[in-house]
Amino acid sequence: MPNLPLVGTRALVTGGAVRIGRELCLALGRAGAEVVVHFRTSQDEASRVAADPAHVRAVTVQADLGDPDQVAELIPRAAAALGKPIDLLVNNASVYDPPGARTSTSPDPDLNRRVNVLAPESLARAMAAALPAEAAGCVVNLGDSRVITWPREADSAYARSKLELHGLTRRLALELAPRVRVNELALGSVLPPVTVEGTDYEHVKRNQIPTGRHDTPAEVAHALLFLAANPAITGQTVYIDGGRHLTGPVKE
Repeated sequence: MPNLPLVGTRALVTGGAVRIGRELCLALGRAGAEVVVHFRTSQDEASRVAADPAHVRAVTVQADLGDPDQVAELIPRAAAALGKPIDLLVNNASVYDPPGARTSTSPDPDLNRRVNVLAPESLARAMAAALPAEAAGCVVNLGDSRVITWPREADSAYARSKLELHGLTRRLALELAPRVRVNELALGSVLPPVTVEGTDYEHVKRNQIPTGRHDTPAEVAHALLFLAANPAITGQTVYIDGGRHLTGPVKE
């Protein structure tokens, strides 16, 4: 077997069945990690990801991250599924408000915060608490590059949750040090999110991105592997957005 950077790592990827999560799971498998593919409803897709030959070993675990009781059981269940403690947590799962939705008018205004902030924090703390003595761990949160340009008073439930996740990354990096590193990948126009109506939200126009191109899930996965394998990095946000965060709010 080639010298792979994550051999011996046991990773849990939330929302790992589809879209960017799927690419992250496969990249971790190719890097030698054992992977737990978390899903909420996409059982068939999760099973296909776990069965992909990229993996040394992969299993699936179902949980609703909007339910705190299920979140509390996810780390122990993932560890039991692999028979070993989890030492790499990738908080990829997220819910997304349709464009223009505000906290005050969302059908469940707390759902974004439960899934996008409280679940990642609970899972990170649970992973850290369950690590064996002297073992090291790593958490990578998937954020949004617009945290740089959103005003602090942003009232979209999604925007507020991602702003909070951005701050949480730094706070946990200090609180869980030195045994657990915590970093963030802040994504730009990689894949358009799917709104609650089931329609795709349009990408930022290429002429608004300094690199002139949309980024790819494979490029996100490459950055994940870098953060997971580099013990010198914690409390950092890596922007995977072609420099979009440097140019200010999107111009309509």
